[in-house]
Amino acid sequence: MKAHFLFVLLIALCLGCKTEPDENPDANKNSQPFNHQQWLTKEGDDYPFREKMFHTVVYNDTIRSLNKEEIINLLGPADRFEDNHYYYRIAQTRLKDWPLHTTSMVIKFSEADSVVWIKIHE
Repeated sequence: MKAHFLFVLLIALCLGCKTEPDENPDANKNSQPFNHQQWLTKEGDDYPFREKMFHTVVYNDTIRSLNKEEIINLLGPADRFEDNHYYYRIAQTRLKDWPLHTTSMVIKFSEADSVVWIKIHE
């Protein structure tokens, strides 16, 4: 009886966990289509339009098919990069000048400069 209960509990926990984000960009009702000029717009230290557009970039198969040079031409230079990981800041919460929470879109490129994956890092 105890083993049966543990098995049911384990199954319930596994089914309750969601490891991948929703693959549907329309799931975010506040999202808007990608606009190159708005994506590049920076006001002070913030990018005011990226938070509403990043779903369109993350879940876009056309963007995923671009190479590194084409992505940089489309999205502009990354805010930070290391080891073929390019970080584009989406939003940041600060206390005065100290960042408390940063949301970034990360694009990992292969050695051949093709997109391996695009993810959101918080």
